[in-house]
Amino acid sequence: MTGRDELRSIDRYGRWVLLAVFVVLLGGRFTLDRLGDFPAWDLRWAGLAVVGLLWLASVTVARERTTPVRTAALAGWFTAWAVWMAVSAFWAPPDARVSGALLDLLFLVALVWAGWSVAARVHPAVLSSLWWWLYAAGWLYLAGALAAGPDVQGRYSAFGGGPNVFVRVMALGLLASLFLATTRRAHWVLLAIPPFLYGAYMSGSRGGLLALAVVVVVGGVPLLRRMSRTTVGTLVLGGAAVALVAPFVYDPAWFAFLRSRFLEQTLQQGYDSGRGDIVERSLEIFAAHPWIGAGLDGFYALQGQGTDYEYPHNLLLAGATEGGLLGLGLVVGALVAGGLVLRRLRPLDTDTLGFALAALFMLVASMFSGDYYDSRFLWFFLGVAVLAARARSRATPAPRLPAAEPVTAGASHEG
Repeated sequence: MTGRDELRSIDRYGRWVLLAVFVVLLGGRFTLDRLGDFPAWDLRWAGLAVVGLLWLASVTVARERTTPVRTAALAGWFTAWAVWMAVSAFWAPPDARVSGALLDLLFLVALVWAGWSVAARVHPAVLSSLWWWLYAAGWLYLAGALAAGPDVQGRYSAFGGGPNVFVRVMALGLLASLFLATTRRAHWVLLAIPPFLYGAYMSGSRGGLLALAVVVVVGGVPLLRRMSRTTVGTLVLGGAAVALVAPFVYDPAWFAFLRSRFLEQTLQQGYDSGRGDIVERSLEIFAAHPWIGAGLDGFYALQGQGTDYEYPHNLLLAGATEGGLLGLGLVVGALVAGGLVLRRLRPLDTDTLGFALAALFMLVASMFSGDYYDSRFLWFFLGVAVLAARARSRATPAPRLPAAEPVTAGASHEG
């Protein structure tokens, strides 16, 4: 087997591992009973088994043939945070659902580490497959949401994941469309932008839409600089076409939903889905347990029972409430560690920029909804961005210093 064949084998196995990790992460806490009259088995176990087998095959092939890229301090901070939150189960309140929370942390660390370890070995072109998978997931979830129809509030979701999950898939699919068009010149994928924007809007997730707006503000100009004139022209023509067609497909329900969800409820009535109350309850717990927190799932045990609030719906607030200052410091340290690597290795190539923006979107969205396991794509994409940036840095030769001029014999010296 030649070196080229070995690398191809490494990439082939690595792509399958990444795909398996991606599918399991995308599925969330999918149980078998959602498909019909079946037992409520947690399919993450089966997914983790498949990932493990593929990972072993990949590592067996790649062990002696590639030098993996490292995630620098990110992996250490991330693992320390997860371990600390797991250890906090020892002082969790009696009513805390410790077993379920520990299981979520186990799946989170195992899947993220499996994805990182393979992403550290494969060719960067393999990582770009993530964009195609996100693009396909966007269409799949959009079709599922349209087939299921809106809920009583007029909000859309798919496969039992809820509107806040749905908006994340739509936003990541939107990013995939832009980066596929930019890096692969596959301009036909831009046709998905209007449907994905529509899906994100009809999710009614204010936090998700705010996160998408942050990504546009932060990444809009850097992405435009990387686009070809053809890509920019296609976007402009596509936007003009949508503007011309919009009056003919206008549905009054779209603006009724805008008025009800975003104007009346949010601005006039001040409805925040209980997020203000959640913050107050979380700060009460933090004030009582500032150093090591109330323990894993302590929010539910102390404040969440009898309410609709099972967790703080904020990654940083959850770390502080249940892990104390140490838990907050570790999760912030992990985020800062990843961000510093990306900042130090600028300018980022296009795919790395995209992975970083995907992580940024998930970070902002995690400030408004979700628990520890719901942050899985944040950690996955942050690690992939760091690995891609470091791989590119390692492949780029350092600039050569100019050679010193030789000193000839007999040359005069001043002084």
